[in-house]
Amino acid sequence: MRALAGVHLASVFRGEADQFGSAVPFILGGLDRGEKCVYIADRHTRDDIVEALMRVRDVQGDLDAHRLTFLSSDKTYLKDGRFDIGRMMALWASFERDALNEGYSGFRGTGEMTWYTTGKPGVENIREYEARINDIYPRSKATILCQYDEPSFDAELLLDMVRVHPRVVIRGELCFNPYFTPSGEFLAEKHGTIPRGVYERTSREIVKQTQLASIHEVELRDLRRAGRKLDVMGGTALDEIQSQVSVLEFYTELALDSTKGSAGREYLEKMAEGCANLQRRLRYLRSYQRVGQTEPRWWDLKAVLKSISERTGSRSVKLDAKLGKVGVMADGLFEVALEAMIENMPDLDCGEKGIIVTASEVRSGLIIALEHKGRGLPDHVKARVFECGYSYGRSDGFGLFLAEQVFRSTGMTVCEAGVPGKQTRFEIMVPEGRFTRA
Repeated sequence: MRALAGVHLASVFRGEADQFGSAVPFILGGLDRGEKCVYIADRHTRDDIVEALMRVRDVQGDLDAHRLTFLSSDKTYLKDGRFDIGRMMALWASFERDALNEGYSGFRGTGEMTWYTTGKPGVENIREYEARINDIYPRSKATILCQYDEPSFDAELLLDMVRVHPRVVIRGELCFNPYFTPSGEFLAEKHGTIPRGVYERTSREIVKQTQLASIHEVELRDLRRAGRKLDVMGGTALDEIQSQVSVLEFYTELALDSTKGSAGREYLEKMAEGCANLQRRLRYLRSYQRVGQTEPRWWDLKAVLKSISERTGSRSVKLDAKLGKVGVMADGLFEVALEAMIENMPDLDCGEKGIIVTASEVRSGLIIALEHKGRGLPDHVKARVFECGYSYGRSDGFGLFLAEQVFRSTGMTVCEAGVPGKQTRFEIMVPEGRFTRA
């Protein structure tokens, strides 16, 4: 958002945090580039927007120098009580011209588009207005962000607004827009005619997508072939290492049996402990050898947890009564990773028995929480518990690390969010589109 220049883009958001998550970087980016910035407010007041900017950085100097100015929709989009396309296009052009004459490197403007919902005369022409803004490029170097509050607009209008912006910000993500339609084609379609250019562009797109699909299929086949070769090489290496460790383990046990009471026995015991740890890590590596190499699949969370609970015996997994039916799109090693999270719960040997599993939807996705009431983790452990080699309590420094890698391979994130002295709580964040609930 900060580096953009000379482009027409839209932000489609839900709620104030989502809105300012794109509007604030947009304005600050313009100020950083030496551009004159104008914010046209509708639902928010000037103070609301300044407060949001101030939470990121102090812009008082920019306000005092008029590098950043605020206007209302009543004085711009709806001046004289109506919306006029020509007048608004001329206003944007004057903003850019004045900015350049004043020595700024460019102009950047953004407007809250909820004025459309007032129903005042002319607002029905918003589609034509947005399409025609694209005609000022590439002559213009102005950067214009149109802000759309998703709940305030019907789906048909939102789809049209997406189609007339070359770039869109959706859920805070700046995206190149593959559905962008040039103004001439868009307006012809709205007036009931389809120009030949639409057919030609659609034909080119069909050919392009077919070629890309063929390339993807070849690349995927080559990747799988390479993966199988690596599996064979990795498996052979693991077998060799494990056999050598087993030999070392055997001779260590013989040495322990023959050195009872010896001063060097404690060193042999440490060697035996090291061999056991190495064997455990080799088993982990063998389990996780194919992480990211299999196609993601849908998992029934309840069925997975039931299977794990049966295997872990007394350290049973307790399902929250409100869990419901949850499906998760995850790596083929999802169950192995989830079991590793449970088995490596650092304080599982103290406090209450069992781990409670819950699933709750949040704005950014689904949180699967594994919670155990015990002594919890100190803050300095929380920050490192998923590091490779960092052991604490029951966690051996390897299982949690590898489990996190499995989750990350399909876009999930993991964190420890418990309360020190009270509970350990592992949270797995599943992004939108990768879970279902019934």
